[in-house]
Amino acid sequence: MIRPAGKTLALVALAACAPEPEPLPYISEKALAALPPRTDLRTVQRRYNGCYVIQTEDELTGYLKQVTDANGNLVCDDV
Repeated sequence: MIRPAGKTLALVALAACAPEPEPLPYISEKALAALPPRTDLRTVQRRYNGCYVIQTEDELTGYLKQVTDANGNLVCDDV
């Protein structure tokens, strides 16, 4: 099937307007190692104190869940 040139140009123009995905924030190796499996890295934030949190909509933990290691310690970078 041959498309009219106008429709093809419109599709190309729309594709050019699609927003680029935002780059992932910096996450240290120790924080990556402590994250639960299949964590969406776009939801991970490093706070002002260097500690990591995961944005969540889980009603039990509020909207920010602290990232902890296997011993239950907060995962933080030096600031």
